[in-house]
Amino acid sequence: MKRFFKYIIICLSIALAPFAAFIVAGESCVNNYANSFTASLVDKYELLKSTNDEKIVFVGGSSLPFGLRSDILELELGVKVVDLGVYAALGTKAMMEISLANLNAGDVVILAPELEKQTYSLYFNADVAWRAANLKREIFSLLSLGENVEIAYNYFDFLFDKLSISGGAGVSSSELYSRTSFNEYGDIDYPRPYNVMPNGKDITSPVTLGLYDKEFIDYVNDYAKKLQKRGVDVYFTFSPTNAAAAKFDEEQSLAFSSKLKSELICEVLASPFDFTYDQKYFYNTNYHLNDSGALLHTAKMVENIKVVYGINTPTDIFVPEPQQSQDGVLPYDENEKCFIAEEIGGVLYLTGVKEEYRSSRELTLPTAFGGRKVLGVYTRCFEGCRSLEKLSVPNCYRIFDAEIFYGCEKLSSVYFETENPGSTSIPDEGLFDGAAEYVKAFVKADQYSAFISNYTWSKYRKYINKY
Repeated sequence: MKRFFKYIIICLSIALAPFAAFIVAGESCVNNYANSFTASLVDKYELLKSTNDEKIVFVGGSSLPFGLRSDILELELGVKVVDLGVYAALGTKAMMEISLANLNAGDVVILAPELEKQTYSLYFNADVAWRAANLKREIFSLLSLGENVEIAYNYFDFLFDKLSISGGAGVSSSELYSRTSFNEYGDIDYPRPYNVMPNGKDITSPVTLGLYDKEFIDYVNDYAKKLQKRGVDVYFTFSPTNAAAAKFDEEQSLAFSSKLKSELICEVLASPFDFTYDQKYFYNTNYHLNDSGALLHTAKMVENIKVVYGINTPTDIFVPEPQQSQDGVLPYDENEKCFIAEEIGGVLYLTGVKEEYRSSRELTLPTAFGGRKVLGVYTRCFEGCRSLEKLSVPNCYRIFDAEIFYGCEKLSSVYFETENPGSTSIPDEGLFDGAAEYVKAFVKADQYSAFISNYTWSKYRKYINKY
């Protein structure tokens, strides 16, 4: 019998050896997620735990760090501020659970999820959770049992991804979407002088108010009850919204906030329309504000929170006009002859291919047009290019709209010479819509890990290959 058990143990050891080796390799390899945007969750968690003074904690997605100036909030309100917003794809519920780590009597929580169905639900993404918290796994203990089951289920996928990008450069500290872009308050401290979106908005993400989810409402109420027992006040408010993308008016906004007020036990501050701003105040999504926009939104937020604290002092926060993009003068690029370009919002975009070149099998985008720097590719730019198979995109391009490859049914290879994926603006979905089903995006080998761990490009990782 002993020999039998010994035999079984030996067989199991042999069978499990590859798994053990895989785990050891995955856990010990270079962690290229360490400087990713989502890894800032670790720093925000530590900030929350270490702030024992009376504080205001903002809970939500990335619209918070892009939209708040916590230093000004502290100055105006006379209370510590913790910006716990990271990435909406992690899930609002998970961020609420993490916020419970250090909330005490006298503290205030302000819930401000983005106006999206996903954030107004109990959605949770275990893959994002691994990238966000793998450096501080005690954070997982704050999440629900169901979420931890998903986290455990995704463990091997995470290790595989970690191994697959360990040989690359990782996320550069100079990128917008990096951990180093956050300051000591948890706000984004990266220069964002002007709107870089075509036509000033992301057309793939219209903002609507069809967001009601009873399970989410019930969870918010349970969360508020739990905190109220601790002596913590909870308020619900709204994210900044790009007016150019908003599919609601003031009347609909008031009706929506009234409905929330009737169903939530916590007080609702303002309405979505109150935080809907002109497109010039946004940066690269319909929720991410530029430098001037962050000041504008902070001023509005201060006015609402002063009512909560009973503060009657006037609010005088200077909000400068957003800057305009400035193009440099560049030499003629012969590829210019194939394209049509147009200035949109002060930025030069390629908007189409001239008819005589639409039958080309290969095209390279010009680095300049009429001596001006070209920064963007507009939606359906390549419509009619049914023979196009290969496209080369120089490093200078920063803005890519949705459906730019619409009608390119043979397009199989797009070569991005981009040196820094964090310097680009792409839609959350629809970038490769209209190209061949088998289309592949090729990026430089030393940038591969930076692309597939990037805040937005990671959503297109199935397309991305090295060259």
